[in-house]
Amino acid sequence: MPTYLSSTLCVGALGLILYIQCPATFMMNKSQLTLHSGNTIQNQAYINYYNNNNDDTALTSVSYDTVFRLNQSTRRQSFDVNIDYYDRMHSYTIAAGFNDQQHYTNGIQQQSFAAYDYTHYNDMTFEQVVVGTEAKYATLTGGINIYVPSTGGVANAKANNTMIYPMRGIEVNVGNQLSQLLLQLQANYFKESHVDDNASSVSLGFEYDFDNRLVIGGKYQRIHRPKGEDEGYAAFISINLFDERTNTEEEAVYYMRRPNRMIGPLLQTKTG
Repeated sequence: MPTYLSSTLCVGALGLILYIQCPATFMMNKSQLTLHSGNTIQNQAYINYYNNNNDDTALTSVSYDTVFRLNQSTRRQSFDVNIDYYDRMHSYTIAAGFNDQQHYTNGIQQQSFAAYDYTHYNDMTFEQVVVGTEAKYATLTGGINIYVPSTGGVANAKANNTMIYPMRGIEVNVGNQLSQLLLQLQANYFKESHVDDNASSVSLGFEYDFDNRLVIGGKYQRIHRPKGEDEGYAAFISINLFDERTNTEEEAVYYMRRPNRMIGPLLQTKTG
């Protein structure tokens, strides 16, 4: 059985066991399937280092993610699982995170999270930890994410054993929710002591939610990488397989949004 399939089955089995054992406190909140295509900063790195080429064509992936609500108190916790699969290079990322959400009387909603990503890329393995916090007031949202690799450089056997490193990084997101339309501005910066140049990007994107059933979105990105300035684009479509939200204000607050972050590491080779 392929590794990515067995990992998927294990995660699904764990979720089912927890759901059966803890029905009063452990409940699925949202589940969706997403088709994504783009050549953003992460996509370009994945393509470039696959066979050591400079191909900037779009990379397509399929992902499944689900959020489980752990309690129903005024301070709410959730657990999310995300699986991304890139058929073009037979690579995947399995991510899991714990989220703590607080609703304050002044209308501010705040969520902090910690997550772990396991990436199998081109027969190499990378791991990273991601921590962050988000806040929402009225229609405005903002957040910050920190990416910390827990593995070092790995030799790429398919490209003359070139060393590939996961990069440490920081990312800032701001957004404005206009009814069903979400506008987002994002900036990130990544560095690694073993490579000679840092990487960064600034992007402007949108998401539109069709009555909690279908979500479409897109992104334009300005990229700085060792080879110079570049542009990136992305588009996605998500189908909601399950959504706990209802039309009542009391129950709508139980919706736990998965943190807005990059799944899997940003990779870069040693230059010079």
